[in-house]
Amino acid sequence: EVTNQYEQIASLQKALRSADAAGAAVLAPTGYAKASQKLDEAIAAAQVGNADEARSLAASGTKRLAKVDSDMDQTRELMMEVLEVRERATDAGASEIYPDRTAKMEESLSETSALIERGKIEDAKKRRQSLIDGYSQLELAALKDGVVEAAKATIASAEEQGAKKYAPKTF
Repeated sequence: EVTNQYEQIASLQKALRSADAAGAAVLAPTGYAKASQKLDEAIAAAQVGNADEARSLAASGTKRLAKVDSDMDQTRELMMEVLEVRERATDAGASEIYPDRTAKMEESLSETSALIERGKIEDAKKRRQSLIDGYSQLELAALKDGVVEAAKATIASAEEQGAKKYAPKTF
């Protein structure tokens, strides 16, 4: 395998996995995509035996990831409130209950993060409130649906266990 032969490629691949786990695809989408592309190009160059180009491309991808880290930090700082509400929506199960709406919000956050990457800080700040509102609505809807579903499940369970027979007034 290519990563066994080229330490730079293996290192870039590991760093990309780590960046992905840290949310780079949403918090610094442009830079993350470019670094991922450099990895793909480095692997392709290595597979055809072009070792110098493979190393150069891997080094370029690694360099790009350093910028991704700083862009992610800047996005976290500027979008702190958004990320807090996003986490609450996630904790409420919004992505499972409303996957399409959640994906739309994630896309909007990613677009805003791309603005930050390009230095359009004021434009990104203008989008904050709409992101906060969108994630808050998702959280509320998920909480409501979660409570309703839990109540339905409890009622169904009580019914299965004979609650009508044993506690007709309460049931």
